[in-house]
Amino acid sequence: MNSKFSSAELAEMNLLNMPKSKQAIEYIAKRDGWQYEYVLGLGRGGKKKVFLLNGLPMELQDAIKQKQLDDLMQKSQPVSLPSVVKKKKLPAKTKKLPVGKKSQQLALAIDEANGLNDKQRDIAHARMAIVAEVNKMHQVGGLPLKEAAFYVTEQIKTGVAPESLMYMVEVANARGNKKRTVSFSSLYQWTLKFREAKTPNERLLALAPKLSSVEKPLIEYEWLPEFMPIWADANNPPLTHVYKSFEKVWAQKGFDMAQLPSFHTVERVVQKMPLIMRERGRKTGGAYKAILPYVKRDWLIFEPNDIWVGDGHGFKAKVAHPIHGQPFQPEITAIIDTATRFVVGWTVSLSESTVAHADALRVAMSFNDPPLMYYTDNGSGPTGKMVDADITGILPRLGIEHPTGLPGNPQGRGIIERLWETVTIPLARTYATYVGNDADNSTKTMTLRKVNSAMNAENKKKELNTEQRRNRAKLPKFEQFMVDLAKAFDDYNNRHEHSELMKASNKQYGTPSAYRAARLKELGKTVVPLSQDELDMMFRPEEIRTANRGQVELFNNIYFSQALAEFSGGKVRVGYDLHNPEMVLIKRMDGQFICKALWDGNKVAAFPVSVIDQQRKKRVEGITKRKQDAIAIAQAELYPTIEHQPDFGLLLANGANEVETVSVQKPPLFMFESDREAWEIEQRNKSK
Repeated sequence: MNSKFSSAELAEMNLLNMPKSKQAIEYIAKRDGWQYEYVLGLGRGGKKKVFLLNGLPMELQDAIKQKQLDDLMQKSQPVSLPSVVKKKKLPAKTKKLPVGKKSQQLALAIDEANGLNDKQRDIAHARMAIVAEVNKMHQVGGLPLKEAAFYVTEQIKTGVAPESLMYMVEVANARGNKKRTVSFSSLYQWTLKFREAKTPNERLLALAPKLSSVEKPLIEYEWLPEFMPIWADANNPPLTHVYKSFEKVWAQKGFDMAQLPSFHTVERVVQKMPLIMRERGRKTGGAYKAILPYVKRDWLIFEPNDIWVGDGHGFKAKVAHPIHGQPFQPEITAIIDTATRFVVGWTVSLSESTVAHADALRVAMSFNDPPLMYYTDNGSGPTGKMVDADITGILPRLGIEHPTGLPGNPQGRGIIERLWETVTIPLARTYATYVGNDADNSTKTMTLRKVNSAMNAENKKKELNTEQRRNRAKLPKFEQFMVDLAKAFDDYNNRHEHSELMKASNKQYGTPSAYRAARLKELGKTVVPLSQDELDMMFRPEEIRTANRGQVELFNNIYFSQALAEFSGGKVRVGYDLHNPEMVLIKRMDGQFICKALWDGNKVAAFPVSVIDQQRKKRVEGITKRKQDAIAIAQAELYPTIEHQPDFGLLLANGANEVETVSVQKPPLFMFESDREAWEIEQRNKSK
């Protein structure tokens, strides 16, 4: 049987569900990656491209093998002469069945055929090839069926059969010893089964061997319902510990200990469990969902700027803090356009917060149209009042819908999770201070220890030696980190070949920037970002305050304007800049602009304090308080608390004499020294 086919030969076979032209077959082969090689032929350069049978899809292999067998049988058909044609009565099994039962029988045969493994299919095809030789001798040679089967059997036993047929015998035997022979009874039974079957699937099932051992279904292990609750522990105890607990529970419930499965039986059953069954309960949240089937969202059907996805990510390397210079991990907030995978905006902050998301949105809308929808997780940062409040929030004022993902479900925002794997994590690996989970723990600990040692020496104004200077240089400066991060995002937008974008554009526009430009051109759209005035009006977070005598108070700063005089005692909306506290915008509660109010006087600080500075101050105060609490607790351990101090006064002289107590009045606090002298004179007069 031929095992190599050109595209023209496949087209001539006229196979079901396959194109009938050479060009169409070449296209499918290239798309699905069929295996091929070149042989001597009449093609270009004297070579011909042929496809390997074993490299084709399984359903196509079955169809080709069946076609070859049918062709062989058709070539074996003798000329139908009236003198030799014998009319045979059809067996009862070949009588036509009702349409409904016939379709059910056909569907059942298809299901059973799909359940065969590769070895069963190969054996069935090999047996069909040998049976085809018997049919050839019966129909062409005119031998009775039994004599034809006996003749082919003798040819195989004596070794005079063709080599190709002898190879089929070796496969058809389905024995481990590869004995190259077949008995008459077996071959005759194969022939009868082949002739009784009427469809290719029925012939496949009739000649396929039955499995010697059928795997026992999990549902038949009666002890599993008792074992699984113990096994499904989120602490992931080893099987040896689980089995001991299982053994105790089995005895406590009064079950027959003779029926308790052995440890090796339990181990074997656990190993053959499906992964989602084996890990259920031992993994939870996002870790368990990562192994479950999922529905892949097609974001590319939307238009550019329809949906943005935002998320925060802790950078996986230590860099120098921009203020005190100590090692820390900055928080990166990025926003990506789902339809083009283009990063529209990003920012860096000390921690993921509402301020970070608001600033990333400001950057994004400084260069792009506002989106219709902004999709994030439901954390406190992207859902803070600054972003989401009904009246004063940034997104409601821009008419942007803000859906959030489910807790512990990062798969719902997979495209931005993939962004971290593509941009920020590779960048973090270029630093010696990389602290990702896959970093070597010993190297990571030693590097950070040496960096901290060099930093401590530097803070103490000590001169660094050569080793300390080398370790100090391993900590990247914050300015260098910002430059590297900007380049990483620029490379992603303009030079990264995105696989899905290449597939969607037929490999014409692989980078997010090129694909985005092509989509905008196709839709006839131009990017119209918000103007500076709109950014001032819309991207100022707002707070509701009460106006009083032409001024409002915000974050301990006083802002004044004559236009506020008529609103004294009423509530107004105060829009402030995240970084510049010199001026605020005042609006009515319905959003109508009133005035700009300038910082006039701050009764708390000598200079205006921006929101960023106040947040920094609160952060430092929180760290200081936590450290002071820890010190107080540690010091308290040195002096244990005495709950009750007994009075030993009554034990003196067995209580015969009472101890006279003299009350001594403590001096009060005095504001002036003359008051103290007057009090002392009064006390001396009383004592006389």
